[in-house]
Amino acid sequence: MKKLNQNKKTDEVFMCPECGLSYREAEWAQKCEAWCKQYKSCNLDIIQHAINSKK
Repeated sequence: MKKLNQNKKTDEVFMCPECGLSYREAEWAQKCEAWCKQYKSCNLDIIQHAINSKK
């Protein structure tokens, strides 16, 4: 999980290094990273919490 800070006025953002999706909560980024590593895919129940879409 990589911690991002978009700008000084926003909250912290956490990114999954496996797929690149970002989350406001570290917990979801960790779950996403674990799923991506284990299954080499995305989980719809997890990515619904993402704040951006996979491009």
